[in-house]
Amino acid sequence: SATLAGLRARPFAAVVGPDTTLKAALDVVVTSRTRVAVAVDDDADGAPRYLGILTVDDLAEGITR
Repeated sequence: SATLAGLRARPFAAVVGPDTTLKAALDVVVTSRTRVAVAVDDDADGAPRYLGILTVDDLAEGITR
């Protein structure tokens, strides 16, 4: 069975963090080719920790609250 070992992973181009404003996150998402952004935070060692994926719909919901 094939594995991912032979593939080269590319970093996400659209990245936001917990302190990113909703407007800034929306700008990132709508200008990204994929129309999504990955949300990351730094763990205790300073390494990026994956939090999730944000879409335009996610951000629209946050803006209307």
